[in-house]
Amino acid sequence: MIYDAENNVIDWNEVSTIEEISRLKEINQNQLYHKEGNAFNHTKMVTEEMIKLINNQPNDRFLDPDYRTILVLAALLHDVGKYTTSKLGPDGLWHNPNHAIEGEQIAKDILEKYDLCNKMWHQAILSLVRYHMQPLYIGESEKQLQKLVNKLKGISFVELVWLKRCDCRGAIMDYDDGYEQKLDNVLDLFYNVCSYPAGTLVTIKKIKDIKFSGYHPAGIDEGYTNSGKLFAPVTIDWRTYVGRNFSTSPVKKIIDRNHFETENSIYEIYQI
Repeated sequence: MIYDAENNVIDWNEVSTIEEISRLKEINQNQLYHKEGNAFNHTKMVTEEMIKLINNQPNDRFLDPDYRTILVLAALLHDVGKYTTSKLGPDGLWHNPNHAIEGEQIAKDILEKYDLCNKMWHQAILSLVRYHMQPLYIGESEKQLQKLVNKLKGISFVELVWLKRCDCRGAIMDYDDGYEQKLDNVLDLFYNVCSYPAGTLVTIKKIKDIKFSGYHPAGIDEGYTNSGKLFAPVTIDWRTYVGRNFSTSPVKKIIDRNHFETENSIYEIYQI
């Protein structure tokens, strides 16, 4: 077992048996951002930062072994694309253009080849790998944020920011580029534009049936409302849970903070 989710411990000896990760020891990195040395060193530091983040979170979600597994494996696999994209530039520095895109396929192959976790979590891990560079590129652009949020599958933008935070903390740089504040700012933008935070007391209302008219097969007709705590931010391909007794079907599109679509319905959600 590579990762013991119950105890939140990773076995680096086992990790080293995975060729696609171990070979990152051969990959030099851009010294402006990575004084820690090769890409394997960086991967190890990022993964340990994620383990530390999990240990320091009071949220009950972090007690869930599956949730922990998604986050830790995403950290472990986030830079596997550097092996095939590493290039020495004319500036004399190493660069890895499109390593996140390349890494998504390599990570997919690793997950399937080594059976690292339940297949139902693969898409969430791959979304985190594919888009892990993006949070620091958004700035103040609501349009870019909305576009990215709707690309993520099975995982929310919040977890993507956590991964990027660990990615930055797991790098040794000669200067502080202000990434912590930038990530705080973009997370605030997400909560203002796309979803309320987990734990927010909300009311949810079905405002339109897309596929059904009249009686709904699940008994949740237009106008149905429910109130309670939001279990997690609204997330593509996840059910939205409000309180203990209600959940929607998986979300297909986040329209804005107060509206989202499932396959069958449009919901309105607002803070009480």
